[in-house]
Amino acid sequence: MQNGKVQMEYSTATPFRLGEARNDLPNFDEPWQAYVFSLTVALVESGKFDWPEWISSFGCLRSPEVLGSDEEEPGAYYEHWIQSLCGILQEKGVASIAEVTSCAERWRRAYLATPHGHPVKLEAGKPIF
Repeated sequence: MQNGKVQMEYSTATPFRLGEARNDLPNFDEPWQAYVFSLTVALVESGKFDWPEWISSFGCLRSPEVLGSDEEEPGAYYEHWIQSLCGILQEKGVASIAEVTSCAERWRRAYLATPHGHPVKLEAGKPIF
């Protein structure tokens, strides 16, 4: 604790707590955005990569030099999120692009087969990566 504030070590912990409101993040406009966000959190928590690595990877796509000064297209934030996640998974040897594509297709099929209002579940017994 420093100056009455709790200091958090971001290399091993997520920079937020489940259920904590985050007004600084874009809302999820589509179910896949929530899925890719939660997948990233799960991968960090399982030690596949850490938050500083994630921030560096994602930050490269979100820098002002890359984004420019034009208004961003709707959905671009999470498109960049997916690009960054695919890149870091490949770079860290967690999953190849083919494995990521396969996982995305499995999730798409499960989503389409799930009745409205029910949780989406991937096939039992198959790991995400």
